[in-house]
Amino acid sequence: MVDQLVAYPITSDRARLARVPSALSVKPVFAERLKQSREAVIVSGKPMTKAEFVRRLNSEAETTYNDGNVRGWEREVGAAMPSARIIPAIAIVLDVSTDYLLGLTDDPTPPPRSAARAAEELARVAEQGP
Repeated sequence: MVDQLVAYPITSDRARLARVPSALSVKPVFAERLKQSREAVIVSGKPMTKAEFVRRLNSEAETTYNDGNVRGWEREVGAAMPSARIIPAIAIVLDVSTDYLLGLTDDPTPPPRSAARAAEELARVAEQGP
């Protein structure tokens, strides 16, 4: 059995892990990018408010967040991050990639969505109205 084990060099794992930001370094980046991305979305001629963002997030993720949650997420220190389950919903609402929100890339372009997913999103937005 031991003869079948493959040894991987530790240095390659360390190098790969060195590129992954720590939780402490992600929070300020996430807070800044969340706020910038939210404010970049124009709703009725104005930047998206926290209240509008929460409404859309709750619809997308079927949750019950409020303005206070968003205020905490947009603070660079001292507040919790949203759960891993909610970050993709945030990215969908803001039309950015999760990698961008988490500071893994500087490109905010979201990955392409399937036609079925895009149709579902358009139908949901149409139902919600302006």
